[in-house]
Amino acid sequence: MRVARPVLNGEVAETGLRVPRRDLTQLLQGHQCVAAHSHGLSIPTGEVEKRFVLRQYTVFNAAQLDGVAVPEITVLAHRFTPIERCAQLVDAMPHRPAILHGHQRAFYTPATDTLHLPSPGSFQSPEAYYATLWHEVTQNADTRIMPR
Repeated sequence: MRVARPVLNGEVAETGLRVPRRDLTQLLQGHQCVAAHSHGLSIPTGEVEKRFVLRQYTVFNAAQLDGVAVPEITVLAHRFTPIERCAQLVDAMPHRPAILHGHQRAFYTPATDTLHLPSPGSFQSPEAYYATLWHEVTQNADTRIMPR
C-alpha cells in the first residue's frame, strides 16, 4: 500500500529540489515544551521553568516532487483486536455518524455526518485507534450540541 507522507521545506532544500507550488502546501502548527531558566538566570533551587514554544512548518506531499522515491508506509503486521467495551459504546451511541475506514487521516465531516478513519490495523494499538475514534466522536458531538 502506498501512502503519501508529508515533507518539510527544509528536507527539500537539503536535496536541492524545488518546492511544489505554494497552493499545494499546507501550514502545520504545533507546540513544543522547552526548559527555560527564569530570565536567563539559574533558579537557586535548581528548578527549571517549562515554557511552550509555537512551531510552524510548511509541508506538502512528497509524491508532488519529481524524481524522489517516496518510501512506502507499511500497515502494521499485527491483527487488530477490538476492545470489547469500546466497541459496545460505539455501537450503543445514539444518532451515531457513519464510520468510514481506509482513509489516510482521521477527520469528521459535518456536511455528511461521517467519521473518516485509517484502517484499524494501521494504528499502533487498539487503544490508539479508540482514542482517535473518540476524538472524532467529540467533533461530532460538538457540532450537534453547538451548531454554528
